[in-house]
This record gives sequence, C-alpha cells and structure tokens, in this order.
Amino acid sequence: MKIAIVNWTDRLAGGAEHYVGQVAQGLMARGHEVLLWHEGHTPPDRGPIAGLGDLAATSAAQSGVDRSLQELRRWTPDVLFVQGLADPETERKILAHAPAVLFGHNYYGTCITGAKTTTFPTTEPCSRRFGASCLLQFYPRRCGGLNPVTLVRDYRRQAARAALLGRYRAVVTFSEHMRREFINQGVAAHVVTTLPSIDARPSGSFGEPSLPSTTRGQVRLAFIGRIEPLKGCRLLIETLGAVQAQLHVPVELNVAGDGPDMERCRHAAIRASEACADVRVEFHGWLDAKARQALLQRTHSLVVPSLWPEPFGLVGPEALAMGVPVAAFAVGGIPEWLDDGRTGALAPGDPPTSAGLATAIVRTLTSDQIRATVRHEAAQHKDVNPLDRHLERLIPVLSAAATGSCMS
Repeated sequence: MKIAIVNWTDRLAGGAEHYVGQVAQGLMARGHEVLLWHEGHTPPDRGPIAGLGDLAATSAAQSGVDRSLQELRRWTPDVLFVQGLADPETERKILAHAPAVLFGHNYYGTCITGAKTTTFPTTEPCSRRFGASCLLQFYPRRCGGLNPVTLVRDYRRQAARAALLGRYRAVVTFSEHMRREFINQGVAAHVVTTLPSIDARPSGSFGEPSLPSTTRGQVRLAFIGRIEPLKGCRLLIETLGAVQAQLHVPVELNVAGDGPDMERCRHAAIRASEACADVRVEFHGWLDAKARQALLQRTHSLVVPSLWPEPFGLVGPEALAMGVPVAAFAVGGIPEWLDDGRTGALAPGDPPTSAGLATAIVRTLTSDQIRATVRHEAAQHKDVNPLDRHLERLIPVLSAAATGSCMS
C-alpha cells in the first residue's frame, strides 16, 4: 500500500511523534510506501521525528497548504493515516484526497480544551459528551481559562473536528477508554478499534535491570513527560516529603521533560528540599530514547501523576518493559496497562490527592510482590516485539479502509 501519514508536525513534540517514527519504519520494512504530510515544524526547540531520514515528506509550512496537497494528490496514496492536525479546515481538505484512518491519540473532537478534566471544586476527569452544553459548564467547572475569545475559538475548532469524525473509515486507539470516548461521541462501535500498545524499547532490548533494595540507601524516582499542570509533576514534587517520612531514607526525583509549568516545579522543588534535607529533585530537560532508558535503568519507580484522564500513556509501558514498577492515578487508560498490586500501584483518581499518590509510590518501593512480578513479566516478554504485534492489527485496518471493505 501507499500510506500517507498525516500529522501536524515533523518535530518530536510528544508520544504521538514517537509513534509516527516507529510505525513509519515498521511499515516501510514490510514493503509499504510511506509519505509524511505535515503542517509545520513546531515546536522549534525539538528535534525531528527519529528514523524518518529516508522518508518522503511534504510540508504545508514549506509549500503552502494547497501546493502541498497537490503534491500529496500526485503521490496517489491508497490511504491516509491521520494522527491529528491543528487546522480543521486543512483536515477537511486533506480528507478529500483518499480514504482515511484516524489514530485517536487524544480527545480529538470530544472536549473543548482536549483535557477532559474539570478543576472546580476539585480536579476530576470529565465523562460528558462534547457539545453545546459544555459551554454552560466551562466557567463554573473551570474546564479551561477565563478568556471568552479563547473559549469560542477552541469550541469551534473541536466542533469542526467532531463534525469530521464521520468521514473516517476507521478510528484506532491504544486503549478501551479512548474507544469508549469516541463511541460516546457518536462514532459507530464497529468503526473504532483498540490496537496493542507499542513501547519505545530498542530492538534487541537489554538485560533485566537491577533494582536495589529501598530499605537502605537512596530511593530514586522518575517523572518523564511534558511539564504542565495536568501532568501532575508539581503535585509529585509536593508529595516527596510524605514519601520520605514513610520510608525514612533519602528520596531523589529525576524529572525528564519541559513545559509551561517548569518554573513553578522548580520553585516547588526548592520548597521541598528546604522542608526536608533528604528530598532532592534534579531536572534534566527532554531526553532522547537512549538517555531516557538509561534513566529508567537506575530508577526504583516511575511515577505517572497525571491528574487528567490520560488516553493511554506510553512511558508507563516502556518502564514496565524494563522491569521498573509504576505508581499512577487510576485515570483514563492507565488502569489498562498498570496491574495494581502486581506491576505497580494505582492511587484513586477521582479526585486525585497527594496522600493517595504518596501511598501508591511507597507501595511500589516496599512490596516484594510488585517488585518481583514486574521484573518477572519484563523478563518473560523481553523477546516480544510490540511493534510486530501492533502492525499485525494496524495493517488490516489500513487495508480495509483503502479498499472500502469491512473489518469484522
């Protein structure tokens, strides 16, 4: 097949772009022709998507939308594999060029802000179906900011995306949570498919990591992701004192990532260290795959403190594949890959609290069953290639969309 992967950027902006790089390489290795069509090159401080050096590409930022769409038409794709676009009008135009499959990486066309979270009186996941009634809840429940211009703009954008969902022959997701979300938005159940996850372990993998006992020495935790309020990094930092008080050993948190909440996280780290000399926070910025895996290899537990309902959360399965237990709130798709009491610990997420997170973290550090199980399962699956499993399910979906046949 000739598969055009459509994305808003060719930069390594987040988990969706990690996915694009891996899947593009996997599809080409299986004999498919792949082209990347993208809107722009943002954010400018991030590097290009890894592994796409030999991939044909066309950019609206370089050629203009209309000319780049003409280039796409001349390439004659059999199917478009859309990861998400910034401009719904561009999405409408591009969907006229070939049958399309949407990957539901996020709450695309199902929430004004895309966060699916209310913050007043407490931060809680939202299960409301997107529509005009959301406008009435936006300010009372503090779904987003207070700027009415931004509210109207974002609502119109998501409404336009929601209207386009019916033009996709298939929607694929990483979690049943997101499958239910799209069905709740009106997408037919038979159109939405949940695919096996794909983590970022390197081919050939690495040995089972050594996880030292936490009854002595220093506890090392890690946070990996975008530094923004709903990702929960600041709450995690504020929780470290409680973790130290329960374990009575020094606690070190390594933060890999960046984002708009970074400055407040740095201030929170200073306060935490001043309140307890045995609490330390190190900020590393964004790490490439090799550096991220090296960080996980020296980590006792990864913490995923997301306050919003994560659609899936790729970094968690990546840690589990390396034998590192995970502590997280039970929100969104996280409970689908985190087996509470076996591969990590879940804290109540509706609403999420600092005390609940501290308890979950301590459980991952002190439970012999959790630590043994996560290492055993990592060893059992170390020779399994998650990309192969994923493509075995994805390729038939793309083929069915291209030919107009039905998936059973």
